[in-house]
Amino acid sequence: KRGTCHAFSFLTASVLTAGRRLTLCSIPLASREGLPALVLALIERIQRRVNRIGYMAFDNGFQSSELILELQKREIPFILPLRDTVKLERRRRWMRYVRRFDYTTQGVTVDVVEAEDAKGRRYFLATNIPASPKRVLRLYKRRWGIETSYRKIREFLPKTTSRNWIVRIFNFIFACLLYNAWVVLNARAQTPITT
Repeated sequence: KRGTCHAFSFLTASVLTAGRRLTLCSIPLASREGLPALVLALIERIQRRVNRIGYMAFDNGFQSSELILELQKREIPFILPLRDTVKLERRRRWMRYVRRFDYTTQGVTVDVVEAEDAKGRRYFLATNIPASPKRVLRLYKRRWGIETSYRKIREFLPKTTSRNWIVRIFNFIFACLLYNAWVVLNARAQTPITT
């Protein structure tokens, strides 16, 4: 109503398949402390119910040596964008003709691919997927479908001015369930159902 400086945060895991995006899990976050452990617990929960994870794509808010190390140990295919730091830029200039190189961040060595999209924007992506930089970037860019799903989830989100944490959590999870039902119905419908 009068603006706020506080936002409610959720850790979510979504699945992307052939133009469909479903929100699998949602965990409310009080802070980002201990985020790698929460992500790993979420992955374990998903692995119990899903036959095979093709790969995990993260946004750059998940850049953490602890998370990267655990993903490597568990041999979970991942793509994680790295922040364009001075150290990374120096390493890139030194290896200027190489589009894939080893990079050590926070004591963890990771395979990094450098790729450029059609608009000329350069990406540094930490990954353990043995594919060309263009292919890795193409896989990563599919993640933008998740951002689209969040916009759609907002359309299902009940309006409230309540600051009650429980009400906010309930509203968001309810909106995710409605969105998932809409996606499943659209997948089975002869003609698309609009919101």
